[in-house]
Amino acid sequence: VELAMAELETQTFDGETIPIIEANIQRELSLHARESQITVASTRLAETLETDGWLLISQEMSYRTIDAANTVNFLQKLEQALPRLRVIDFNVNRSRNQYSGSITVAGFTRSEGLLSDEAKER
Repeated sequence: VELAMAELETQTFDGETIPIIEANIQRELSLHARESQITVASTRLAETLETDGWLLISQEMSYRTIDAANTVNFLQKLEQALPRLRVIDFNVNRSRNQYSGSITVAGFTRSEGLLSDEAKER
């Protein structure tokens, strides 16, 4: 049981507040994109869903690249990432000599012990 809990800890994000965790997820997504020669065109505000003591935080990013292999490399990096980033939506289009698309990933964290913005300001 302790081994399973330790493994789970490596797969989830941590931070004191939800905005910090959202920023960590966005940073990881952007880092894997940059390492894969993917240009980040834009990111949307993260969305959060809470259930049974867990938070699912989804982050959408629009991107472009000149080589389809970069997209494959990016997806492989996400698959191997720790903490885990699960791809929940993905699309890619080709126009002339460029590929563009969007990806939505989800990261998870325990909601127990997270400070709300209001509590942190006190």
